[in-house]
Amino acid sequence: MNPIGAPDFSSAMPDGAFLVLPAFQRPDAPAYMAPSSLDLARDSNGIPQVCLRVTRPVNPMLPPEPFAIFELRLKPVYDFAHGLEVLRSRVPQGRLEPVAFHSGYLRMTPQAEAAGFPGALASPVPLAWNGLDGARYDARLTLEGAAFVQSLLTERSLPVSARAEMEVLGVAQRVALRVRFDPSVLAKALAAHADAEGRIPRERILGMLEIDPTSLGLVPDGDPGERRQYALAILDRIRSRMAAFVPAPAEQTPADPQAVASTYLALRQSAAETASGQSIWDLAEPEMTFRPLVLGMNPLDAARQAIATAGLQAIVPPPVIVPPIASGVHAIRITANLPENRAMVPVAGVSLHAPAAPPARPQAQVASAELNPPDDAATVLLRLSPAEPLRYRYRTFVMIEETSGPRRIDGDEIDSSDERLRLSVDDFPIRLLVIEAERDLLELAEIAGSCRWSTGEVRFTIGPSDRDAAVPLPREAAEPLLEIQARPREAGIPLTLGPLPARSIRLGLPSFPEYGPHAIEVVCGFDAPGAAEIVAIDLVPEGREAEAGAAGTVALTRNQSRKEWRYIATSPFRPGYRFRVRSEGESLPWSDPQSPFAPLQVDARVAAGGGGKG
Repeated sequence: MNPIGAPDFSSAMPDGAFLVLPAFQRPDAPAYMAPSSLDLARDSNGIPQVCLRVTRPVNPMLPPEPFAIFELRLKPVYDFAHGLEVLRSRVPQGRLEPVAFHSGYLRMTPQAEAAGFPGALASPVPLAWNGLDGARYDARLTLEGAAFVQSLLTERSLPVSARAEMEVLGVAQRVALRVRFDPSVLAKALAAHADAEGRIPRERILGMLEIDPTSLGLVPDGDPGERRQYALAILDRIRSRMAAFVPAPAEQTPADPQAVASTYLALRQSAAETASGQSIWDLAEPEMTFRPLVLGMNPLDAARQAIATAGLQAIVPPPVIVPPIASGVHAIRITANLPENRAMVPVAGVSLHAPAAPPARPQAQVASAELNPPDDAATVLLRLSPAEPLRYRYRTFVMIEETSGPRRIDGDEIDSSDERLRLSVDDFPIRLLVIEAERDLLELAEIAGSCRWSTGEVRFTIGPSDRDAAVPLPREAAEPLLEIQARPREAGIPLTLGPLPARSIRLGLPSFPEYGPHAIEVVCGFDAPGAAEIVAIDLVPEGREAEAGAAGTVALTRNQSRKEWRYIATSPFRPGYRFRVRSEGESLPWSDPQSPFAPLQVDARVAAGGGGKG
């Protein structure tokens, strides 16, 4: 994968913190921001998206067993105001967008002793991401577990926290060193710190590398210098080349969602399976890898708010009653995390195929289901022999609209033996870009855009009722470029982003350099004859001229002819400011709006009544 434009772990801001990550070798691109916590996503009516749905058979004496699905739609929470302050202290016109997640797990933990707490909630459940920053969680519960969860939602008797362990894809830490090692020796040294399940605490590996850089059999060709940077560079490459991300053991998961605990890795191959020999890693070369991020939340608090607002039926709908199924029939539950607004992809679904298994089952079994928003969920029945284990192949498919008409595209077949298929946008046979717009931006503007490549183009719009758009691209589209325009609903000039390499993107006010904190250097010239000895300049953010307390004043003298004035533009469509110079005790009229990206030059003769221009 091309690292250009990906989050750069070596350049994280503030130094050593995982908050703002510049785009690698793309100073013109937005920087990425890490979230501070998780929350429940909300629908168009502002209701938190959480559901406890029970499924029962018509005859309780016949299969299937009754069960319930507890589902959450999750959204990370970002402190963009703080992030912009950090970024613009180094990059005055910097822009921010959320970092994207590629994998992760979530589990729940009661913050007090709780007999009967469902084991399915305490176990890590894989999160299906939508290619951007929205995740779907669902846990299968027994009826007893569902009753316990419903009591938690209604009685508020037990505080429950959730811990999400996630990974971010970016460019590995880089240091100007090479290291030599034997892969089998490194694998053996790592395995010595694994538990019975093969899990190795990431923080333990990092600590060993910081304390003793040779403790894992790695020999640098020079002085490692800053041990922390060297240790991160090694650990990043261990993750990308040798290890997989796995959920932490339950006993390592603190009840406090804000508590820090290590994430875990597991070797892809055992030490015995790892070839012996001499290898060299060049730690200065850019390489894609994954970094972990742990976030906490209190998921039931928002669910209780939804019940208070919309009633219990908004969270716990009536049970689904299903007919009995014969022995050997498997109900495959399929869920996908896809954007709701996908008019250009009118059909998305999954087909399942169980090859013939003679003599018990001489014929193949085929079934399929479409996934329709907003639920994007379906249950497919596979009729197998009662004696055979569950094995099948599945493939995703989509129907897209092209100028020549609709076209179906099928993905590759994948083997599975799971009764649960959790799918993300990456599991479908096209590149599906998710273009999402925050509510505060859509209140000010309509979004229009296009994605172009050498042989095609796709256009899209996002209105106030849409929130997002799914833009389909052929897998073979070479170097597609994305261009986005925000058109203000009231006065203002449309703002354009791009062209930029096509990828999923979340648009908000911080996506535009015009929005947010600005620092203006105010400079006054005192050299001309008749210049005043002191110049007072009033400044006010554009659109706030009549607001009490919004204006500020800068006083300049011959000995201090430069000062900085800071303000916050609350709309990217009104990003500037106005100023006026006080002349002989009186204030002149406000100026026209000024650019936030250039210093302000004034002439001391204006304050002296000499007619000089600012």
